[in-house]
Amino acid sequence: MVGEIKLSALREEDYGGCLVRYFERSEDARKQIGFILPPSVDDLKSTFPLGSTYKLLPSASSGDDIQGVIRAMSRPGKASPKINVRFVVEYPELIREVYPLILNLAKSERKLIITAYFIDGYEREKIETLLDIGFVKGAATVKTTCLYGKYYDTNYLYHDIENEYEESPRREYAEKGDLYPLLPVEKRKQPLKLRFRIANLDDAADIAEAISQQNTFRTLARGVYEGFMAKSDSVSYLEQGKKSGLNFPIVCIDTERNKVIAISDLGIMNDQVSRHTGHLGIHVNAQYHGLGVGTALLREIDLMARRLHLESLVLSYFEINEVAKRLYEKSGYEYRGEVPGWLSSTYVKEIFMQKMLT
Repeated sequence: MVGEIKLSALREEDYGGCLVRYFERSEDARKQIGFILPPSVDDLKSTFPLGSTYKLLPSASSGDDIQGVIRAMSRPGKASPKINVRFVVEYPELIREVYPLILNLAKSERKLIITAYFIDGYEREKIETLLDIGFVKGAATVKTTCLYGKYYDTNYLYHDIENEYEESPRREYAEKGDLYPLLPVEKRKQPLKLRFRIANLDDAADIAEAISQQNTFRTLARGVYEGFMAKSDSVSYLEQGKKSGLNFPIVCIDTERNKVIAISDLGIMNDQVSRHTGHLGIHVNAQYHGLGVGTALLREIDLMARRLHLESLVLSYFEINEVAKRLYEKSGYEYRGEVPGWLSSTYVKEIFMQKMLT
């Protein structure tokens, strides 16, 4: 308990109960999660998972008079140095009241960085509160949100808490830069004949093979060991994307071998205020690195994005990936900032880039 507010863990029955009622009655709360009309129970489950979501209640309350919701999510693997926080609050000072608990949680998990993102404009007071606490603006993507016809930027903030410890949680072995060394790979030769289409379930094995190679996943947000993605994982990914109607995975095929050699993740956020913005990543089989596959795939993504009536594309990559930097710059993407908190071959920053579609 902090001051007049207490945190209560979200329960399964809350989704169809107090949580959905909170977002039905509070227009401001809906805006904070990107909804104009009330979100569905499925929307709430994807945004606020059990085990990392907490209701903000008056300290004397035993009911469901919610004054806010906080999600504090940490994951193993490359994201292990950080914890990401989502604040939905009635007024910005609530953040100041509960932040000591968030900080204690992060320190107990031996995190280095706390991250959060907000929409500049209608969430500006929350941004200012976090800046006053010690957060820093790391990146901002422009015109990625549209509320009632007006554009707003998305701000990515972070708080470096290393100085909060008596003994730093920074690992000496992680400073050496050799956790994901490049492996020798027999490269394919040019010229290649490529074909592009939407991914289907028959591609699952090839997709898993491409993404699970260390030379590929070493610079991705997921994957910590060779073969981490099985065919069944690819099937699940493709099925979920098709069900949502918001994912448009394009595969690149080496026609000579009839093999999928690259895939793009082009997706649209589930909220209602950023449907004009696409988010993407590309993954190329390590045998085909340096052969122009990534450039060709980005051209197809541009075409798909325009067919989807998108206004901009947003992506991010680890700072150690100089090949990705050159590829994205050549394809028209512009630097939007950087946020620390990842562990790849060493501690790395996530670089944000954006391309405006004209």
